[in-house]
Amino acid sequence: MSDIVLEPRHPVAANVDRMESASRPLLSRWALIFLVAAVALINGVFYLRIVPPWQHYDEPTHFEYVWLYAQLERRPEQVDVDLAMRRELAATMVTENFYNDVPYPDLLEDSDMGPGIGLLELAHPPLYYFLVSLPLRLVKAIDLTSQLYIARSVSLVLFVLIVLASAGLIAELTTRGHPLRWAVPLVVALFPPFANQMTAVNNDVGATLIVTLFLWASVRLIMRGLTVPTLLALFTIALLAPFVKTVAALTLLLLPLVIIVALWKAMDWSWRWLWPGFAVAILLPTLLIFQWDDAGYWYRSWGTSQSGGGRVATADAPWGDYALRATWQPKTRQQFLNPIAPDRAEALRGQTVTIGGWFWAAQPIEALSAMLIVSPQGTTAMQGEPAPAALTTTPTYLARTVQLADEAGRVHYGFVTRARDESPIVDLYLDGAFLVEGAIPTDQPPRIEGADVVMADGSRLPNLLRNGSAEQRGPRLRPWLAEPLARYSPNFGVMSLFDLQRTVPIMAGYVLPSVLADFVQAFGWGHVRLPAWIVIASRLLMALSLFGLSRWLFARRGPSRSEPALFLLAMAVTLVLLSAAAWSLPYTQFGRVLLPSGRYLFPVVVPFAILFTGGYWALFPRRWRSAALLLLLLLFIGYSAFSLQTIQSYYAAVASGS
Repeated sequence: MSDIVLEPRHPVAANVDRMESASRPLLSRWALIFLVAAVALINGVFYLRIVPPWQHYDEPTHFEYVWLYAQLERRPEQVDVDLAMRRELAATMVTENFYNDVPYPDLLEDSDMGPGIGLLELAHPPLYYFLVSLPLRLVKAIDLTSQLYIARSVSLVLFVLIVLASAGLIAELTTRGHPLRWAVPLVVALFPPFANQMTAVNNDVGATLIVTLFLWASVRLIMRGLTVPTLLALFTIALLAPFVKTVAALTLLLLPLVIIVALWKAMDWSWRWLWPGFAVAILLPTLLIFQWDDAGYWYRSWGTSQSGGGRVATADAPWGDYALRATWQPKTRQQFLNPIAPDRAEALRGQTVTIGGWFWAAQPIEALSAMLIVSPQGTTAMQGEPAPAALTTTPTYLARTVQLADEAGRVHYGFVTRARDESPIVDLYLDGAFLVEGAIPTDQPPRIEGADVVMADGSRLPNLLRNGSAEQRGPRLRPWLAEPLARYSPNFGVMSLFDLQRTVPIMAGYVLPSVLADFVQAFGWGHVRLPAWIVIASRLLMALSLFGLSRWLFARRGPSRSEPALFLLAMAVTLVLLSAAAWSLPYTQFGRVLLPSGRYLFPVVVPFAILFTGGYWALFPRRWRSAALLLLLLLFIGYSAFSLQTIQSYYAAVASGS
């Protein structure tokens, strides 16, 4: 893909450069810019007009954020929610057949938030909403639907800028006249799910623009060397990113890597010593973000606000040196869950199990003993029967038998505190937690020996819990990061991220295939979908592209200047892909895992397009490559036309009531 930018001093480089530059470009630089902008604008207008009002992900409440910003001319807060506006917006949604297959809202609902129009978005960073609100400040009095289309038009302009930035990025990687210079931006402009979402009122648009600009500046820095203007641009973009969207803040994680690669290249150091630099770039943020004082495999569930680590060393622990600690404090709930492996949980459906452990407290208190918490198959409900217990300062063995329902999905052992308003602040402790199949005596304490529970008669049963005595440590976010993210239950996701035994099968077998399918076939709120053969065709094309890219990497005849930049783009894609998959991690406790949307990959759609289009280009002999790219663009034009027809047909059927 980039053998045309080999280092000039390499003996092969001169011949390659002459060979590529000898081919005249199909378009001049300015003609190419005009073509790319025109295609993006025309295609964007189609999607802007063909999708009915409010029929993008969370568009009503994203628009509400913009509308409040325009009306108040400052960043709105939750207390600024306008009930009259919400009622008018809900009425417009009814008129536009938004509630076609869901119950209509009560337009006269007398509550603090008025009729339900979606999740409130005011907690998002403000920069995108501020920008979109600017033209609305001039038209405050017109109807909401007209204001929506004006707001969508701002997103359309940003979409055109994203496509132009993709042209700038690929220009850094290729020589003048290279066919990828027109192919990559046109693929970005014609990619249907992307064009659809980039003409919505949604901060995905701002996040994609800021990430694309960051990657362009990064690649320019790597390819052209360290310069003050590019460094200033890079740092400015990276610092602005957190004010656009949380996912855009991933640019701050990439920034050290960019600087290291650019410095290495500028100093002409040996690439074999780059790996220690990468290790430092990864290790330092890890140390800043995580601390390892939680109990491994004990997940802090929704609502758990305990600030300290869950694993503590104590001389009172009957089994080992550590115990699990939960703080009983007013108006809060602490909930540590130890999940049973899905295959074992499936085998336990309808069976009797025994749960128990050794419980005590810093002072005598009425609390809870072990709970079995179950999420039925296909639901996000969490069911468990509390078992009150009088705890003392001495570890006490408590156990009980529980009958699992036939519809049990996810199964967890729960260590839970539910304090009343007047409750004192008390630390509770658990050691030797176990869950075994069948009924065992609850009045005769067993022994805990490794992964076994040993009865008084010497018989052994496998403990279905991992780390029941909290001897193994686990990660959690440091408080400076965990507290702002508390509403996302971040520590559940963090533990999942490091619990590869449990999460890799879910991520690889279920979540990632779903998000990649959604990436190429979903529109609207994910409910308008292209046929399954589109997904199959996309995977076939991606496999061919990866093969072409691999063949280019292994068959090239010398070192390439673009390899470090391509590595950076691949790292960005990987990071965002993992981030999108990680969205599901807090929901893996449920009997129905909630899946991320394919739009979460859009911030790196340009690197995707470069790697995909470049790999496809490298598949073919040199004399056929331009023709192959023209064929690819024809395929994308057909893909876009088919998508537009599918969207139009769907909403026409909704409007006609068929």
